[in-house]
Amino acid sequence: MKLLKFLFLSLILQYSCSAQEDSLVDDIIEQNEVHYSSTGFTGQISDQYIRFGKLSMKGPEELIPLTKHENNTVRCYSTWALIDKNYDGLVDIYADFIGAKDSVTTFSACVKSRAPISDVVYYRYFNSIRQEARELDPILTKMDSMALYSPSTNSHLIYRALDNRIYPDSYHSRIEELAFKKGNIDAILYLTQWY
Repeated sequence: MKLLKFLFLSLILQYSCSAQEDSLVDDIIEQNEVHYSSTGFTGQISDQYIRFGKLSMKGPEELIPLTKHENNTVRCYSTWALIDKNYDGLVDIYADFIGAKDSVTTFSACVKSRAPISDVVYYRYFNSIRQEARELDPILTKMDSMALYSPSTNSHLIYRALDNRIYPDSYHSRIEELAFKKGNIDAILYLTQWY
């Protein structure tokens, strides 16, 4: 009988936690915007950012499946939470974003805009690293390499990737392609400065 009670209570607790998680994700989807830590004229912390904080309390085993969720805001916020936890599999998750056209509505300070998830995730990681460590950071180096070699990377990420470090000769042909075939001004400036 005690075993039956224990199993029953465990089932109720598991259902309750699952329902709370579903409710949190549903609330994030309902707002469907990625809010930064301060929003609006007064720089308030929004309810959506508080939801992100609650999502961040989950462990990687719960967050990783959410990086493949059908809703882009959930995908973005779950990846942010993994970045904040220094998750070492970030590059694999970022690879799903870099070639995709998926975007999210962002709200930071007084500005609402649309941005590719790859940009929003990239800058979350970029800003988590001290400036003097960026050039040699192995995760950022891989993310920059993906940005340079992806056919659909926007000019903001190409600029940032080229600004982060001096690349070895093995990157020369790709940077030339960006400069002369794609007409990327940042690649042209990079070549004039470093080659």
